[in-house]
Amino acid sequence: MAIYIKITKISEKQDLGFYHVFTEGFGGADFYICFNKQEKKIYCSFEKDFSEVVRIIDFNDPNERIGNLPGVDSGIISRIIRQAFKVFELNDFPQYLDYCA
Repeated sequence: MAIYIKITKISEKQDLGFYHVFTEGFGGADFYICFNKQEKKIYCSFEKDFSEVVRIIDFNDPNERIGNLPGVDSGIISRIIRQAFKVFELNDFPQYLDYCA
């Protein structure tokens, strides 16, 4: 069975890239992430305006636990983290960061 996670850029501002994440795999998910290149962090929210951040993943902390988001399978989070490594190495924020396997 194929896994497809759609990750589409909403906007970007300086070192911040805002994306919408949607998938029907792993039981489904629909949420938003913000990549902060300068701080090497991912902010996760169920609100498009990020008025409530539900999870911060800090890539500077070697003891950081991946953890989870309420109602979101950890398999989705782990694949987003893989995409984050790519984003942190690029000079820009790609329009699409989709994951397919």
